[in-house]
Amino acid sequence: MSSSSSSDEFHSAEEEIAPASASSTPARDTGKEEVDLPSAQAAVTATAGTAAAGTADGGKGPGSMYDAQALQKTVAQQTVFSRMVVFTADAILAASYTVSNDEAPYLASVFDDRTASVRDGYDIDGMHFDVHRFYDNLVYGRFGYDEASVAFGVVRFPREAYADFIYVAVTFDSPMTTARGLPLLHRFVSQSILPLLGM
Repeated sequence: MSSSSSSDEFHSAEEEIAPASASSTPARDTGKEEVDLPSAQAAVTATAGTAAAGTADGGKGPGSMYDAQALQKTVAQQTVFSRMVVFTADAILAASYTVSNDEAPYLASVFDDRTASVRDGYDIDGMHFDVHRFYDNLVYGRFGYDEASVAFGVVRFPREAYADFIYVAVTFDSPMTTARGLPLLHRFVSQSILPLLGM
């Protein structure tokens, strides 16, 4: 595959996840497919804010206000990832598939213990994934091999005002690689999800 073809595909995927009303300048495409999310996430600082109807913890304790309908619409309308769920350790905030609040603690637990996560793997929507990499704010892996594989990624962003995290877990199918999918995930969450949560 030529570098111009790869660049065109990257721009195509980037356009798919950009919100329709985005007025920000698009990120510069350097042509690199390196995953540098741990250092990028270290620069993320969370601030509590308010929006309209909803609490970021589903009404269970302290949480910033957010527009639950706008968040759900954003998650449902994205087309790059086959599954997406936005959650805290206590509650599911939005999802593109059916998932109960009871699953939130399990979904967040992937960051609790590196050894256990790599050994036991991770389940999303009934699919069991091998965990390939574990960082402070990023865990990812894959199910299957080659053309029939499905990858997952989970990122977390600190909410310092509440001493907890916002998590976003996604799955994506081949031919998208983790080198392409994870930067798209980070960009989508930073540009489209966190602002809706007042972060």
